[in-house]
Amino acid sequence: MPFCTNGIATFQLLVNREITSLDDLEGLKVRANGGSADVAASLGMVPVNVPVPEIRTMLEQGALDGVISAYPLLNVQQVEEFARFAVELDFGAGGQSLGMSLSTWEALPTDIQSIISQVSDESVAAMASIYESGMSVDRDELVARGLVISQPPPDVYEAMTEAVVFAQENWVTGLEAAGNGEARAVLEEFKRLIEVYETADSSD
Repeated sequence: MPFCTNGIATFQLLVNREITSLDDLEGLKVRANGGSADVAASLGMVPVNVPVPEIRTMLEQGALDGVISAYPLLNVQQVEEFARFAVELDFGAGGQSLGMSLSTWEALPTDIQSIISQVSDESVAAMASIYESGMSVDRDELVARGLVISQPPPDVYEAMTEAVVFAQENWVTGLEAAGNGEARAVLEEFKRLIEVYETADSSD
C-alpha cells in the first residue's frame, strides 16, 4: 500500500567533451542505472553502475567520461570540474515510495488512515515544488562554475527518441514476462498523465 511517492529531478547528461553529433557519444563510459542505462546503451554509450559517493572520484580518475543524473546531485558533487559539457536530454527521473502491506494499512484506525492520506497528498505537492525550484537553482550554480549547456544535435535527438521507446518496450516486456499483465496499461497511463501535466504547465 503506497502512501507517499516522490520524484527526483530530471536526469541530464554531463560529459568531459563537447557533443556535436551522435558519433561523439560512441563508447563513452557514463554513470547510469535503470532505464537511463538502457537509453545510454542504445545511444552507443557504455553505462556503468557506480554508487553515488564514487561518481566524482571516478570522473577525476578518468574511469568515467560522464554521468547521467539530476542537477541537484551533480551540483553537490561539483562534477563540472571533470564533466564540463551538458547535453540537455530527458533521460527520465528517479522515484521514491514509502508504503506498507495492505493488511497493516487495513488494521489502522480510520482516523490514522485519513491523516496519513492527507499528509501523503501534501508531501507529493511540496516535494514536486522543491524539486522544480531546486533544479533551476542547481543548474544556475553549475553554469556559474563553468558548466557548458547545449541542446542536443539533431541526430542525437532523433536517436534519443528511438532509444526511449526501446527502453519503454524493454520495461514492459520484462514485467510481462514476470507475470505482470498490467505493465502496458501502466505505461500508457504514465504517458497520458505526462501530456495532461505538460499541457497544464504550458497554460500557466
